[in-house]
Amino acid sequence: MSYSIGIDFGIASGRVILVDTSNGRIISSYEEHYAYGTYSESLYGKPLPHHYFLQNADDYLHILEHGVHHVLENSPVNKQDVVGIGVDFTSCTIVFLDEYFQPLHRQKN
Repeated sequence: MSYSIGIDFGIASGRVILVDTSNGRIISSYEEHYAYGTYSESLYGKPLPHHYFLQNADDYLHILEHGVHHVLENSPVNKQDVVGIGVDFTSCTIVFLDEYFQPLHRQKN
């Protein structure tokens, strides 16, 4: 048997599913709202265009790490049987980087 992992980064939350590739049945799933929410008004004091929504890049990493771990650990599937991964973003969400390849929209300390 073979399985695939699907990851969806939406406007307000991220989702991860583990699917049986032979029949499309969902074996395990995970969903979590972004801890830092969604930026829709401004970013670093600069207004965002109407209907723009940005997420904190750290939330993407959190969903990726915790979601994939969750679907694998909460299923009887052998990790070696996972043959693919698919990623989907609402409105083709983009992570903008600075000159040091660090995401611009993430939590500042």
